Amino acid sequence: MKKQLLFLMTALLSLNTFAQIPNYVPSSGLGSWYSFDGNANDLTVNANNGVLNGVTSTFGIDGNPNSAYQFNGNGNAIQLLNPFLNGAQVQEFSVEFLVKFDTIGVAQVIWAKHLFWGEISISLAANNSIQMTWANSVTGNKYSTIYSDPNLISVDNWYNIVIIFQNSGGGIYVNGNQVSTNLQWTAQGGSIISNAQIEAQANFAQLSNTSKFGTYQNTYFFKGKMDEFGIWDRALTPCEIVKIYNRNIAFSFISAGADQSICSGDPVTLNGSGGSSYQWNNNVVDGQAFTPNQSANYVVNGTDSLGCQGTDTVVVTVLENAVSTLTQTALDSYTLNGQTYTQSGTYTQTVPSGAGCDSVLYLNLTIHSPVTGPTTIETACESYTWNGQTYSQSGTYTYNGTTQYGCDSTVTLQLTINEAPSNASLTLAGGIFTGMATGANTYAWFDCGTNQSIPGETNLTYTPSVSGSYAFIAINGCGLDTSTCEPIEVQGIEESATFTANLYPNPTDDIVYITVHDAQIKTINIMDIQGKICGIYSGFSSAASLSMKDLASGAYLVSLETDKGLRTWRVSKN
Repeated sequence: MKKQLLFLMTALLSLNTFAQIPNYVPSSGLGSWYSFDGNANDLTVNANNGVLNGVTSTFGIDGNPNSAYQFNGNGNAIQLLNPFLNGAQVQEFSVEFLVKFDTIGVAQVIWAKHLFWGEISISLAANNSIQMTWANSVTGNKYSTIYSDPNLISVDNWYNIVIIFQNSGGGIYVNGNQVSTNLQWTAQGGSIISNAQIEAQANFAQLSNTSKFGTYQNTYFFKGKMDEFGIWDRALTPCEIVKIYNRNIAFSFISAGADQSICSGDPVTLNGSGGSSYQWNNNVVDGQAFTPNQSANYVVNGTDSLGCQGTDTVVVTVLENAVSTLTQTALDSYTLNGQTYTQSGTYTQTVPSGAGCDSVLYLNLTIHSPVTGPTTIETACESYTWNGQTYSQSGTYTYNGTTQYGCDSTVTLQLTINEAPSNASLTLAGGIFTGMATGANTYAWFDCGTNQSIPGETNLTYTPSVSGSYAFIAINGCGLDTSTCEPIEVQGIEESATFTANLYPNPTDDIVYITVHDAQIKTINIMDIQGKICGIYSGFSSAASLSMKDLASGAYLVSLETDKGLRTWRVSKN
């Protein structure tokens, strides 16, 4: 298919404007190359620089000034004085150039070269075809030509032209496409020159002597623009020709396809495009499914029918089947991904991911429901405080609250309130005390004279053996209640004592005196009629004086304990 170079103007900005050979120009076998950027210098090491004869600088294919030369079709030329190629013998070569014709329909020589065995030239024929002609002096200056399709060229369009000269024939390419109608050398008269003849005659040693751009023997002048020119001592490959035309050394025509994401364990198939054969890395076979075990970059090298090679990369991402654990606490129920749970437990869900991979979710769920608590049975004294409320009476009570998780909670209290004993009292009859009280279940008796309980006396009755003052104690689990102290004089106590004692004055306003004969005083106690101890005194031997000044008026018991017995008096305080 014929292409218009005009369509690729924007792709040609890579043309070097700093006297360097562009990367898209093949370096292997390159003899000379001219950019025509302000001069006609050969940019290879051969330095076969041209001499300007009337040509002027103009705008090149890239639209930049001073990047091409204008030929006027009337004698303008660029002359080269040295050989293009330095090989001892050249059996084939390639020529590439960029031209734009200002006129067509007339013969125009683009380049001509004198050889030691004849002449060779590249031209636009009157039928608007591109042709290469050589005159072989060995065969009597007979002309042989390879040529393109007629009416191929039009005015005011840039053309990239490549011509290959080979012993067995040749080829012409315009804008990357093969356009020659014959690939063999055709002599004058139409006969085909054999390969053997070509091999014997075409000794292109050094392509010697001078050559010119724009004319042949000062005839058939070229009228138009020339942007670049190169010559190689070998035949360029179709791929190289396409790369030159596209101004792209990479010439990336091979595609590995779009990046892919797959789930772990799933197969994937990679297919290259843009070529005729493909070679993948990582032991991948084109178009054959395989199962990758991890994400990776896969590179394909492709070759097309022209022998051009390209490469591309596709990323295959392997998505793992995710496993996660979710721990939740809820009231009454919990809904996850449309599933509602009402009981605590461990549940498993399989959830598709955005890429279609399964995601396994483990749910550790605790469900808190309304609580009806157990009944609490309590016994308390006087009062009991429960959930901030104080109760003083026995009964059954309920409390409605909220658990730490926000659930309703109902609990019950069965309460028994006990009170401490009360109304403790005693009566005396026949020398026997009888105690009485409310709410008591245990009893004790108290010696008000010694201020001590009486060991072993735990009945409701008590019979004193000595004179003194005694009280009844009523006891239960909530406390005790004590009666008033009641005095008793046990007959025969004084008579049995082996000492004598006197107390005076009685009644008294203040001081009472006690004298003792034949005994030693141990302690003296003063208590009121209810048995309350008002004073305990010691440190006397046989006489004592006690002040009752600060006591209230009334009856008191004064108890004297000696080493020989006990004596008690009832004393009135005025």
